[in-house]
Amino acid sequence: MIWIKKIISGMRDMTDAHAVSDRRIALDTIVARLNVERFCKMFSEEADEAKRQTLANLISEEKAKLDRIVGTHFT
Repeated sequence: MIWIKKIISGMRDMTDAHAVSDRRIALDTIVARLNVERFCKMFSEEADEAKRQTLANLISEEKAKLDRIVGTHFT
C-alpha cells in the first residue's frame, strides 16, 4: 500500500486543469490496482469454476485498464 501513499502525496499540490487530469489518472490507477488485488484474492478462494472464470475475466479487464492508463499517460 506504500504506492497508494506516494500517489496521493503527489496529488496534494495539483490545482490546474492538467493536475485535475493527473489526479483522475492516479485515482483510476489506484482503483484498478485494488480491484486486481481483490479479484485475485477472491479467485484463490473460489471453488466454483464458473465464478473463477468470471473472476479471471475481471482480472484481465482490470489489468488491461491499467495498461491503457499507463500507456496513455506515460507515452
